[in-house]
Amino acid sequence: MGKLVQDDGRWLPDELWERMEPLLPERPPHPLGCHNPRVPDRAAMDAIFFILRTGSQWQALRATGICSPSSAYRRFREWAEARVFEEFWRQGLLAYEDVTGID
Repeated sequence: MGKLVQDDGRWLPDELWERMEPLLPERPPHPLGCHNPRVPDRAAMDAIFFILRTGSQWQALRATGICSPSSAYRRFREWAEARVFEEFWRQGLLAYEDVTGID
């Protein structure tokens, strides 16, 4: 299967990314002080949301070209531990409360 070439609307919108990016923790230092370049945070988040939205397995990311399955899963664990998704959910509920109100 070839890599996706065009944006087909599956990537995170800029507005969503602008709200999410400040919630991400600082990059942890590498224990040896050297390593391969880290996948950009936005690409990792695109991959995570692709998996969450489609219900695909992590290995399905290979066909998308977004980022590697191991990078996406590692970042997912890192951000879940830092409670990034929980905070984003909380902020979304607060925004909804301001606009519509929650019963």
